[in-house]
Order: sequence, then C-alpha cells, then structure tokens
Amino acid sequence: MHVISAHSKERIIGYAWWITLYWLIIGLFAFGYETILLSQEWPVNLYIFALGVYTLPPVIFGLPFLILEQLFVLKWMNMLNFYLALIIRSMLYLMGIIAAYSLIQYFGPLIFPATFFKEPFLLKFIFVWGLGSILALLFYSLSSKHDPKMFMSWLRGEYHKPKQEDRVFLFCDINKSTPVAERLGSRLYFDFLNEFYSFITPIIQRYEGEVYQYVGDEIVISWPLQKGLANNNALELFFEIKAALEKKAAFFLKSFHYAPTIKGSLHVGQITKGELNAIKKEFIYTGDVLNTTSRMYAICKEKDVPLVISRGLLEQFSEPDRYVIHDEGYFLPRGKQEKIYIYSIPERQSP
Repeated sequence: MHVISAHSKERIIGYAWWITLYWLIIGLFAFGYETILLSQEWPVNLYIFALGVYTLPPVIFGLPFLILEQLFVLKWMNMLNFYLALIIRSMLYLMGIIAAYSLIQYFGPLIFPATFFKEPFLLKFIFVWGLGSILALLFYSLSSKHDPKMFMSWLRGEYHKPKQEDRVFLFCDINKSTPVAERLGSRLYFDFLNEFYSFITPIIQRYEGEVYQYVGDEIVISWPLQKGLANNNALELFFEIKAALEKKAAFFLKSFHYAPTIKGSLHVGQITKGELNAIKKEFIYTGDVLNTTSRMYAICKEKDVPLVISRGLLEQFSEPDRYVIHDEGYFLPRGKQEKIYIYSIPERQSP
C-alpha cells in the first residue's frame, strides 16, 4: 500500500496550487487576446463560456494527472535524462489537452453556436496549452536543480547582488562511510547516497532547512537565523533524522548491508550570499562560520558524540533544556587563532 506522509501531501498541494495559478493566468491572457484584441462581438453568455473554456479544462483535466505523477511516477521520471523526461511529460499533458478540448468541441454545439467551435478551435488550444505546459515543465526542471527555498530566493533577486545575513549551519555526515564505499563500489554506493538523501529530504523540508550542498557523504543544511531558532528547528532536525534512520535501518541493511547513522555540528555566524557567474552559475555562501562548523565536526569523532554545538548558538535557543547537554570546553579549530566554546548533545531529554 502506498502511504503518503503529511509533508508529501503538503508539498503536492503546494505544487498543484502554483501550477493551477499558472494555468489560470495563461488562460486569462489567451481569453483576453481573443476577446479584446481581436474585438470579438459575442453575447454575454458566450463570453462567460469562452472564459470557462480557456481556464477550467487545464485545471479539471490537468490536476489529477499532476497529482498522480507526483505520487506514483515522479521517482521513475527523475531517473530519465532531461530531454526524455520533458518529451514524455509534454506528450502526456498534450494527450490530456486534446482529450479535454475534443470533448468540448463535440458537446459544445449542443448548447452554444456552432461557429464558436469551428476550426482551428482544437488546434488553437493545443498550441496555447502545449506551449504553456512545456514552459511550465522547463521551469519545474530548472527549479528542481536547487533547494526550493533557495530557488525562490533567487527568483526574488536575493542572490543577484551579494548580501550579508546571519545563518545557522548544520554539517551532517554519515558515520564510517569510507569502508562502506570501498565495499559497495562506486555504482552501488551512489545508489545508497541517493536513497539516503531522498529519505531525509522531506524531514529537512519539514523543519524549514535549506540544502546548501551535498559533499559526498556530507550534507550542509542552513537556515536564516530566526527560522533555525524557531521551534528549535536546527536541533530538532538532527534528532528527527537520527530517529528516522533508526526506524529505516532494516531497509538499508537489506538493500546495502549497512544501516547509516549520522554525526553533526551546529554553528551560527554571518555569511555573504550571492551568485557566481562563471561557466557554471552557482549560489554560494562565504564566511568564517562555514569553515568553523566543518572543523567542529572533528569533536564528534574525538569524543564519539553524535552532535556538537557552539555556545553562541545554543544560548539563542528558547528551550535548550529539552536536550541532554554535556560541556566540552574550548575548542581551537585547525587553522584558526580564536577558540570557541563547545557543547555536545547526545540525545533529547526523556519525556
């Protein structure tokens, strides 16, 4: 049985809402072009019918397919190369468009004047919605290459010029992954990483984290300061991933003969964010906090603790007493001259 998580439902509803809005906007523009710019003289009821024809069929016929795709075939579709996935999606949407407007063209003359449905009635809508669907799919493919929150920030222009802000960073690493990589081989290890990151992504989104980078078996997650602190998001995320992996251990053992566990480091500081405009455009953060957080991870290995956090960040959380906290003292990151005070957090407090 296919079980849909609450977060998946929320993501699908959100995606469906934006696509529906996009379709409605295209429909309104097409309706305006035909009725206003072409100076069509129709009775009021035909204007209302025309507005419905331009806006409702893509929603009524497109939404069920869109939801089914997100629920059942998205993972398979993502395994295809970009062009093949685009062609298959475009053809499926086009088939839906042809079916919808063929029905309207067939039954419409029973109610409204047949002149409205004369050719190129069907061809016109195939062109409008075919082009609109391809543009939507191209936009979706582009946006899926980045974390959704980072992509929306880019659309708002936040990466076009360098900007400073305070952010929380979580560096999360898979324990003892090097011997696993050697045993599995590069191809199977890639499948393992893909499964691992796909599994934890909904949890990251649930706690409002942004995936900044994948670096082999390490993932870098960040939050704007207030979002990271809200509801202890940054701390809760780590322990939710840890707990979810424990529940998923049997699956990973069966598939890869290895049940992953994680270690992490949390720190806060000022960064500059922007877009590098070289051969490959990329959103980047620069700042001492990134280097320091990465160096803090050494404490996890040295002390054999799952999570370390800087005092500067821990003191900003509203409910630190929900966690077991051990004082680890001052730590001098390699290559740095200034020490930082570190705590380790092995687990949450028992209820």
